[in-house]
Parts: sequence; structure tokens; C-alpha cells
Amino acid sequence: MTRAIRADYSQTFLLPPSLEDWVGAEHPARFIRDFVESLDFEALGFRTPLGDTGRPPYSNELLLSAWLFGYVQKIRSSRGLERACRDNDYPVRWECSPNKKGRTIIRGEHEAAVSRQREKQKSVRQQEIIRSRKWIVEPICGQIKENMGFRRWTVRGIENVRTQWSLICTVFNLKRLYKHWLEGALVLNR
Repeated sequence: MTRAIRADYSQTFLLPPSLEDWVGAEHPARFIRDFVESLDFEALGFRTPLGDTGRPPYSNELLLSAWLFGYVQKIRSSRGLERACRDNDYPVRWECSPNKKGRTIIRGEHEAAVSRQREKQKSVRQQEIIRSRKWIVEPICGQIKENMGFRRWTVRGIENVRTQWSLICTVFNLKRLYKHWLEGALVLNR
């Protein structure tokens, strides 16, 4: 029986000399690593991967870190994760920058409708309605759609959809916890 493959953050290279040097101290990848290392995988129902023949399996910690960071970076497919790791753009391998092209502004075909809606929302009555809607789940769905870029399911079957939704919600909450972690108000136990 072989042991599962785990991340070795102390591994040294020629340039940069260490994986730790690829990412700053406040990078979200470090927060995700601390979060995943604080989890009790047995209590959460994860099975320990066993490899009897061939190459050893990847550890649950490494896989969950990769998936969570992939979702943070809007990478939701296994092929996209593989491509990001292979191209040295991936912070579980400690990435430097997720977007090499910089910021782009997209003006869509519905520009006129958006402008009309903005004008409509300037009325006092509409602002009251909008304020009352802030306390329900709708803003969270909007943030997931716009900020995280999640617009459709990439899996089939109710169990797979539930799993993908759980990952999305976990990443949404991790992004909020990350702000507290940066301020030092959140300490994760390893």
C-alpha cells in the first residue's frame, strides 16, 4: 500500500528557491491552505485514499485545496485546473497572478435596458424596495453570479449539483473569512 501524495511546501527549486517564495504572506492561497489544514477530514466523512498499485493517490487535503482555490479563481473544471497547474499559474502550486491581461470592461448588448433600470432605481420608492431586498438571499446569488462568474452548472445529476453548490457556497464564505484572516481577527488551528 502506498501513501497519498501530499503538498510539500518546503520543497526547494533553483528559481525561485522555495514554493513559499512564490506567494506573498497575505495571498488567498495561504488562507485556503490554513483553512484546509484546520479541518478534521475523518469527522467530515472523507475516506483516506488507498493506492495498492500504480502511482499513489493525491491526499484529500491537496485535492480540496486545489478545488477551493480553483473556484476562488473561477476555474471549475478538472481540465482547467490541470491547465493552470501545468502553466505555473496556480497558487496551490503558488501562483503569482490569475489574470495576465488585466482588467477588461464588457459593455453588453443590453446597455439600453441597464440604463433604463438605473434611472428607474433613482426614485425614492424603488430605493426602499431595494433596501428591503438586501436582507434576503438575492444579493448573495447576484454576487455568486457576477463576482464569481458562476452562471450554469457544469455537472449532471442532483448529487453532483449539490456538491458543486456546496463548493460555491464554501468559496463564497471563505472569501468573507479571508478578510478577517488578513486583519488577524481569525486564527485557524492546525
